Amino acid sequence: MPNPAADNRAGAKAPPGIRELSPGTGYLPGMRTAPGNRVSEPQREVLLLPELRRVMGTGFRPAAGVHRRRTAPIEPIQEIRPVRGSRPPETPHQRSAQRATKEDAMNRTAPTPLAIFYDFDGTLAPGNMQNRRFVPDIGMNADDFWKDVETFTIKTQSDPTISYMYTMLRKAKEAGIAVTREDMAKWGENMEMFPGVETWFGRINRAAAGKGIKVSHYVLSSGNAEIIEACPIAAQFDSIFASRFIYDEEGHAVWPAVALNFTTKTQYLFRVNKGAFGTDFLDTINRYIPDEDRPVPFENIIYIGDGETDVPCFRTVKSLGGMAVAVHDKGQNRNAERFLKEGRVNAVAPADYRAGGKLEKLAESWMTLASSRRALHDIQTGKDNE
Repeated sequence: MPNPAADNRAGAKAPPGIRELSPGTGYLPGMRTAPGNRVSEPQREVLLLPELRRVMGTGFRPAAGVHRRRTAPIEPIQEIRPVRGSRPPETPHQRSAQRATKEDAMNRTAPTPLAIFYDFDGTLAPGNMQNRRFVPDIGMNADDFWKDVETFTIKTQSDPTISYMYTMLRKAKEAGIAVTREDMAKWGENMEMFPGVETWFGRINRAAAGKGIKVSHYVLSSGNAEIIEACPIAAQFDSIFASRFIYDEEGHAVWPAVALNFTTKTQYLFRVNKGAFGTDFLDTINRYIPDEDRPVPFENIIYIGDGETDVPCFRTVKSLGGMAVAVHDKGQNRNAERFLKEGRVNAVAPADYRAGGKLEKLAESWMTLASSRRALHDIQTGKDNE
């Protein structure tokens, strides 16, 4: 077998991959001895032996006599150790590839997003929210109040949502009743809900988690946000999209700040679909974003509503692959059945949110479908084997 150590002594170049002794110093690059120590010829052979075994394999044996021959006593070596940092640093490309691999793994294990939108009046709670406390407080009955709203809408050609909000302020002023955030919060306390609503969210979230799904819940209503935010289930929602007032320095409502009507409600479907939240949503909502890059695809959106103001949302969600459900109070299913017949919704169900009801079965079935679509996509793209 060739003896690289002997060749090195004779001035020949070391084989590829073997670090040569520094000329005239007796030191190996990457190793060090005590300051001022010179390395004798036998010492060089001893020092080279680990290098040879590193390159040529652990089974390497030097030629006979190479490491046993001693022509002079070996000088004591106080310290021999590899210099730190012998591993080459990672390149930017390697770091980027590692990040991409980690992100792919996270994407494969991340829950499938699914959003459920709810209208409020007639969907989660019976009747109109203003009828419970506000209308009696201003000394009116519900029929007279809403007739006044309709008359004002026709007379002024106003948007119906703006009309009812303006009429609230006008009638409250006539009755000497203040309309502040605190007052509106009181009108939302102890609000009656449809059966099973209070436990619905926990049950749906648990069922979704078992299918690898993360559910977000949103209110999308033409009603008063300030009243909804004070209702018993307000904490269950990721966001409450509803009409709200502007308030003056003294805290009194003076004019509508946001008025959601038939079609403006659909804007919020796209905001969730594209992840356009906060004050900068205008920069995102109309920007082109490929479907596959949107946080919540429309096929993973469920919209639950009850009336005419929900029709644009029904149609938008259904036509883009999601599920639209029309709910109704007992014995009042005429509108819901009409929506189904006209192809505006996927299904009809009573506004009964209790365990085992039709509404729960519809929601869980759609979640199963979303989970299956994710599994099929992973198989088609090969991610299931990664």
